Amino acid sequence: MVTTAVAPAPGGEEPAKISAIGRVFGVLFSPGETFADIARKPSWIAPMLILTALSLVVCYFLIQKVDWASFQRKQIENSSFTSNMPADQKEAAIQRGVKFTVPVTWAIGAIGSILTALLVTLIYWAAFNIFKGAGLKFGTAFAITSYALMPAAVGAILTIIIVILKRAGEVDPQRLAATSLGAFLAADAPKWLVALGSSLDLFWFWTLALLAIGYAAANPRKITMGSAYSVVIGMWVFWVLVKVGFAAAF
Repeated sequence: MVTTAVAPAPGGEEPAKISAIGRVFGVLFSPGETFADIARKPSWIAPMLILTALSLVVCYFLIQKVDWASFQRKQIENSSFTSNMPADQKEAAIQRGVKFTVPVTWAIGAIGSILTALLVTLIYWAAFNIFKGAGLKFGTAFAITSYALMPAAVGAILTIIIVILKRAGEVDPQRLAATSLGAFLAADAPKWLVALGSSLDLFWFWTLALLAIGYAAANPRKITMGSAYSVVIGMWVFWVLVKVGFAAAF
């Protein structure tokens, strides 16, 4: 883990003991100590820059390697709303989808990480303050969440390698890396099962563990490690149930 020595702050405020880059690696390999430092001196720029940069690299290779016309056709055929459309309307819909693929993909790469961090922060910041009376500031919660999402950087690097090694047209954007049960389901599996399988992801489990460790470090007197895991996992289970229910309904 990389650390940076710093002089004591003149006003008596205790400075961060671990550098921004040290925190990036620290949350992956020594999360307890690192999150304690993050809670003491919150910051979020480094993880957001890294995640956004890697997301943009993933998007670049996806745009080059995915057969977007085939992907759009598959989406239309598998949707109960569009599968019965006349052939000419399907083709028009496919062309519209392909036309907007590149700008939408770049937009997701540019803002997807920070939007995800904001959403997850809002959920857990509210949950810990309401259920545990933790009194957390939103900025502290956002910093914890931003660093807890760093397993996604490992996943992005793995995805980049996989996409580079595949030939153009062989890449399925919904089955990039076999890190979840969803990647092993048949192509015609029910939507609710795909939604459930995609939620059972190794990197997301890693993130859940880091969220629990991070929020417990933010206020150890109000949030024990056990209660942190109960809130983190409980909110995740609720989200998965909503996701699966929505997929089953539509």
